[in-house]
Amino acid sequence: MKKKGFIPIILLVLCCGSCEDFLNKEPMGRDTENIFYNDAENCELAVNACYDVLTWGQGPVPTDPSSSGYLGHFEEFMVGDILSDNALKGGSGPSDEKQIQEMKEWRATADLDKSTSAWSSLYAGIYRCNSVISNLEDSPIDGAIKDRFIGEVCFLRGYYYFYLTRLFGGVPLITKPLLRSEAGNLQRSSLAEIYIQIESDLMQAAFLLPEKSEYNENDMGRATRGAALAYLARAIMYQLGTDNSNGHSWEEVYDYTDSIINSGEYYLANNYAEVFEMEGENGPGSIFEVQCAENTTGEDWGSIMGGSISSVFQGNREHWGWGFNDPAEDLVNAFGEKDPRLGCTVYGDGDIVHGVVQKWFSGAESPYLNRKAALDPAFRPAGDGKDSPQNQRKFRYADILLMNAEAAYYTGREALAIQRVNQVRERARNTTLPKGSVEGQNTYEQYNPGEVLVEDIPSDLTGYDLLAAIWSERRLELAMEGLRFWDLVRTGRYLDALPDETTRANCLSHSLEGTNFEGNTSYIPVLPIPRSEVESWGITPQNPNY
Repeated sequence: MKKKGFIPIILLVLCCGSCEDFLNKEPMGRDTENIFYNDAENCELAVNACYDVLTWGQGPVPTDPSSSGYLGHFEEFMVGDILSDNALKGGSGPSDEKQIQEMKEWRATADLDKSTSAWSSLYAGIYRCNSVISNLEDSPIDGAIKDRFIGEVCFLRGYYYFYLTRLFGGVPLITKPLLRSEAGNLQRSSLAEIYIQIESDLMQAAFLLPEKSEYNENDMGRATRGAALAYLARAIMYQLGTDNSNGHSWEEVYDYTDSIINSGEYYLANNYAEVFEMEGENGPGSIFEVQCAENTTGEDWGSIMGGSISSVFQGNREHWGWGFNDPAEDLVNAFGEKDPRLGCTVYGDGDIVHGVVQKWFSGAESPYLNRKAALDPAFRPAGDGKDSPQNQRKFRYADILLMNAEAAYYTGREALAIQRVNQVRERARNTTLPKGSVEGQNTYEQYNPGEVLVEDIPSDLTGYDLLAAIWSERRLELAMEGLRFWDLVRTGRYLDALPDETTRANCLSHSLEGTNFEGNTSYIPVLPIPRSEVESWGITPQNPNY
């Protein structure tokens, strides 16, 4: 799958269009679709088209070519990192992508381009999944391969809805291609209803999909049983902390993550420093990873999209990039000087990255950039703004271990929780220097004795101190991977992490109220539903004052 057999002409034939496009169109002729889905190779092309949305990145809102760009899948860091205490906006200055700062300060309105494009792209992915599922059900192809295809598409639909509902709250729930007569007055479903569908899709996917080891090399990166269970556990964990109307328990999170641990399919790579390099792609700890290939023509809504723009967005402006998503001083201080993961997570002026001494952009908002997004120059496409082949790690085995630790804590298994955290910390203290830390070289060098200090958490740690240690370990291990915002929200710590009362008040005005697993009121920050969707399709906004 790394070779990008994903995106052939089928995209243009069957599965293209934004939210507005698909709501406006009648389904294609059934005879044509039935004939197309009689062939297994064609069915695979249609499934591949459902993955394609995962690779959408830089470009204008499809209905407004003059817009400042959209919140594509690879710009997930704009929410997961920048909206948290882990990162600052960055870029060339305050006016550069100022909408991101409006999001960070919770001043975003329903006219935010990035909301419009995120909504459009995610519903485009859902539309493709609905179309393929509806046609695969009656396809005469071999039953085993058909089941796998349906499992893959169910996984992707659940994945897209999970991202969509975390961004916007309750949204219209669409599970089949719409007729024209059904559009125009779309009702938002509740959070609980959306999550029921997400869970149904992910459970169906887990039932139908093979394990990672059962795929051949050319299919690496496709959805697996482990990926479906991992996202199911994540969706339940997020509900437990935000809105637990569906009555979930931490025992479920424990069981799903324990199943993945006991599957034997995954383990921690020996060297943390290698995980985010090109040679670390699809490694032993990779549960779900978006496959990317270089696209030297750049990226917009009118071209085939197969690579990642993420490394360009987050790269050093003085070398190769635009300098966004700058790690904050608060994150750097959280590591301590002797945790080797710090050097794998941030870099600054004078640091050596891939053998190159880094010069610094004078207008930088922060003295740091995201080392995990730094692309080896040997793999950089020629020219600024071109898609890179750097895969995007979306779910790692270390996350599963720490989810299992948190679930173990809440289910009275404190000794096991400590064990899981220390598994992650043991790997951390055996990490090398980041690749290319010596000028002119691009190799992995060992730390000198005494330079690394990552001790186990104490075996007698208990109560809230243990929970805080688990949360701290999540911050360090998964830093700058687009997860911090969601962790703060689901654990009820987000408002306290905001810098001032004005931002907190703004955030509350953009928040839904829920009830967490302990019966306490939670606040769930969401982006405004785009005004264009509200006005065109009769969707009720979450807050009419936006």
